[in-house]
Amino acid sequence: MRAQTSDLEDAERARRQYERRRASVFTDDDGMVRLDAALPPDMGAKVKSVLNGIEDEMFRGQGSIVCTSQQRMADSIREMARRADVDVKASPSGNGPRRARTEMVVLVDNRLLFDQLDEAVANERLPRYEVPGVGELAPATARRLACEAA
Repeated sequence: MRAQTSDLEDAERARRQYERRRASVFTDDDGMVRLDAALPPDMGAKVKSVLNGIEDEMFRGQGSIVCTSQQRMADSIREMARRADVDVKASPSGNGPRRARTEMVVLVDNRLLFDQLDEAVANERLPRYEVPGVGELAPATARRLACEAA
C-alpha cells in the first residue's frame, strides 16, 4: 500500500510527469505511420476516455467483426482524427459547426504527368503518389484521400 503523501509531494510528482510528457509521429521503413506518446495521468485519462468511447461506439454489438483490440484502437484513433476535423466555430450562415477539410498535398512525377501519361496508362504502369513526410501511397488510397481533402 502506498504511503500517504502530502499535497506538496503530489504537486511535485504531477509537475515532473508534465515535464516528461512526449509524443512523436513518424513513418517506418515500410510506410506505416507510428504514434508513440507518454502522457501525465490527467492527459492520458482524457485520451483513453475519448478513444474507449469511440471504440465502444464503433464496435458495440459487432462481435462478428474479426479484428484485434489493437486494430480496433487504431480504427478509433483514425475516427478521433476525423472528428477533430470539425470546426466548432459557427459557419458564416449561422447553421452551427462546419467541417474543416484537411488539406492534402500529393506529389506526382512531372514527366509522367505531362510527357509519359499515355504511355504509362498503356503499359499499366501506375504513377507514384507520395505524401510529404509520410511516404508513398497506393493510387487507390491517394484517390480516396483526395475525395475527403480540400
